Amino acid sequence: MSPLAGTVLVDCLVWGGGSLAAGLVGFAIGNATDGNIWALFVDPEHERRGYGRRLHDTMTQWLRSRGLGQLWLTTEPGTRAQKFYESAGWRFAGTTPRGEARYELGEEV
Repeated sequence: MSPLAGTVLVDCLVWGGGSLAAGLVGFAIGNATDGNIWALFVDPEHERRGYGRRLHDTMTQWLRSRGLGQLWLTTEPGTRAQKFYESAGWRFAGTTPRGEARYELGEEV
């Protein structure tokens, strides 16, 4: 068994309909060891349809189910991602030494 078994969740949304070929809409990767959401991406052609929020909610719920109270992530400053995370309740926690914006999400009340 992998040493990461049960600590990393990779969640993907795949779309396919009618005569159109199926494809990857988005994916997210979270680490239940430290509460980091390492990746959350949606294909630009599928943005603003709720897929990002669905991935986000699935990932945060999964991390919470692993007993984590404090979640965190980083993103490039000045991007749409910052607004997305802020609207989802994430709090700006400063800038990393690499210049990324760090966000934290505390325990739900």
